[in-house]
Amino acid sequence: MTYSSLRDRRAQARRQERLVLETIVSRGAKSAPELARELELSSSAVYTILARLESARLVGRVVARPSRRASRAVRYDLDPTAVTVVSVTVSWDSVVAVCADAAGVHRATVTRGRTPDLETELSDLVDKVVADAGADPALIDRIIIGLPRFITASHSVERLRERFPASTRIEAGSAFAFRAAAEGRFGVARDAPSYLMVGADPDVVFASVPAGRRGQVEVTGRRGLLPELAADRPGAGTGNRVDELVTLVSSVALVLDPAVVVVGAELGGGRGAELAATLAARLRELPEPPLVMVSRPALPAAVEGSVATGLDKARDDLLTRMTGRSEI
Repeated sequence: MTYSSLRDRRAQARRQERLVLETIVSRGAKSAPELARELELSSSAVYTILARLESARLVGRVVARPSRRASRAVRYDLDPTAVTVVSVTVSWDSVVAVCADAAGVHRATVTRGRTPDLETELSDLVDKVVADAGADPALIDRIIIGLPRFITASHSVERLRERFPASTRIEAGSAFAFRAAAEGRFGVARDAPSYLMVGADPDVVFASVPAGRRGQVEVTGRRGLLPELAADRPGAGTGNRVDELVTLVSSVALVLDPAVVVVGAELGGGRGAELAATLAARLRELPEPPLVMVSRPALPAAVEGSVATGLDKARDDLLTRMTGRSEI
C-alpha cells in the first residue's frame, strides 16, 4: 500500500468518525444499526468507528430498555466526560456558577450574593464550582460568562486565561441574550418558529430570533427612556409609561412579525403579566397577531441559556478538533 493510498484511507476514516459523532451530538443516542441505516455505512464500519470513539471516551453505551437481545437495547451517546463547561451568570444582586458535563447534567452549582469586587469574585467562583464538581481544571473545555449591561469582566477573563490552559475557551456574553435563547429552547417560545423577547437589562431591551435561526439570538434594540418600567420595584411602570411600552413593543412586533412575543415577568416591578395582557389586546389589531406569553424568572433562564450555549460551542469545538486528527 502506498503512502498516498494510506493517507486517503485515514482521511476517509476521519470523515466517517466525525459524521458518526456529529449525528450522535445533534440527534441524540443512536444504536449501531440506526447509524448504519441513516448514514448509509456498513454495519462493520459503524461498529469499528463506535469502538474507536468509545475507546477515546467520546461516546458511551446506554441501555434504552430491557431486551432479550441486548444489541437492540444498546445505544451510543456522547460520553458525559467528553466535554465540560463552566457557566457563570451575573445578575444585579447575585452570581450563579455551574459546572456541566456533555449530557447537560449540572455536576455542581454555586450561588453567591454579588460583591463590589466582581472581578475577584468571578475567579473564585469558577475555582469553587470546578472543585465541587470534582473536575480537572486542565480538562475544562469552555468557560462562558453571562453579564448584564453596563457590567464588564475583562479583567476576570484575563485572570482566568492565566489560570487555565490555552485549550480552554473563555468568553463573556449578554446574560439577556442567553435568557432569550433559553426561552426559545426550553421555555414559553419553545415551539415557536420565530419570537421576540422584551425584558429589563436594566433598561428595556429587545431580542429577536427570526424563523429558521433558532438559537441565534440577536439583541436588536434598547430603550433607556423607560427606567421605571424596567425597574424591579413595587409600583413601577404605571400610567402613560405602560402605554408607551405597549406602543413601542407593538411597533417592533409589526416590523419583525414574530410568531410569539415573550414579555419579561420582571417588567414594571414584576407586572409583566399585566403588561402582556395589555400588549395582547393591542396586537389583536394586526392581521396575524402573535401569541403573547410571560417569561419565566430571569436568572434561572439566563443560567439555563448560558449552560446550553457553552455546551453547544464545546461540542462544536470537539467536532472541529476531530477534522485534523490522524487518529482518535
